[in-house]
Amino acid sequence: MAGSARVGAVVVYGVLAGILGGCPCPDACYEWLTESPAVLLPEDESRQCYSAEWWYYTGLLAAEDGREYGFEAVIFHAAPGVFVGTPEGLPIVAPIDGHVAHFAITDVADQSFTYDQVRTILPQPVVSQGFHLTTPLLTLLGGEGRDHISGVMPDGSYELDLVLGPGGDPVLHGENGYVHYGTVGSSFYYSRPRMIASGYLRDGQEILPVSGKVWFDRQWGRDVRNPFLKWVWFSLRLDDGTAIMIYRFLDDDTTLDQGTLSEPDGTTAVLEPDDFTIINAEFWTSPDSGATYPVRWEVEIPSIGLALNVNRALDDQELDTRASTLNVYWEGLCWVAGTRDAEPVSGHAYVEMTNLNLP
Repeated sequence: MAGSARVGAVVVYGVLAGILGGCPCPDACYEWLTESPAVLLPEDESRQCYSAEWWYYTGLLAAEDGREYGFEAVIFHAAPGVFVGTPEGLPIVAPIDGHVAHFAITDVADQSFTYDQVRTILPQPVVSQGFHLTTPLLTLLGGEGRDHISGVMPDGSYELDLVLGPGGDPVLHGENGYVHYGTVGSSFYYSRPRMIASGYLRDGQEILPVSGKVWFDRQWGRDVRNPFLKWVWFSLRLDDGTAIMIYRFLDDDTTLDQGTLSEPDGTTAVLEPDDFTIINAEFWTSPDSGATYPVRWEVEIPSIGLALNVNRALDDQELDTRASTLNVYWEGLCWVAGTRDAEPVSGHAYVEMTNLNLP
């Protein structure tokens, strides 16, 4: 946002605060008026009174018989007054509280991918702390890393019910949880990359006890409003406990790479563009959208001697969500193998690619 527009908005908030005897939306005033905003926990687990935001889970689950499933469960919230961009750059103002849910299952054994989406303007449960978000497709609730996920596909193919534990401290990205994306803007962003899950997955008529590992992302802010941006995002989870988040924003002329390295002992380091490389190694073209996606990557972080091959569990993990969040994206379970300081490492990942190479 241009500096003059930012100054103008700060003045508006200041005037409103003076007229009303306080800030009309403390969340917004905190981001606008604080020199160095930071994630504040547990307060920031709850819904914000402004902006767009999400609570986003991806993970790998295993049944007792060894079958594996990937899953995505996310609820997005747009508060009243949020300006959402259009492909032409025109703003659309959200008139009321709205929530969108996306729910997807990757069935590794069957090599199948199932997803659905829903929009709702139903009132949300009132909670004093944490979050409780409910839609006809998916319900998420929790706080301080002790969460509950439940979702049912409308066609009856899958049902998921998981209880999650934190698995360690949250990871704050950027500067104390506030990330700058260059010309794209800024946002608050933290993760719980080592959550531990147990519960059940109903696959057709079969109810399977499952357990696994889950990555949780929480993101919000004044600039989280444009669903037509192009980006690639990786959550890499190695079996030794190393967790790596890296992303790449794309536009017509430039790229922006950033990320966070979280070591098994919980220490973290910001990854700058020169700290890692991402090479697209194989591609797949969707027969539905016509978009072409990379589906295998070579990722290197030379400073820690890490060289990884990240390979999709199956090609078609694309979600056409133009009916809800207005975009098309690939969100897929991937396998990770490679070396760290010449020693073998392995794990799994989720990779998200949004608005890439659409015809």
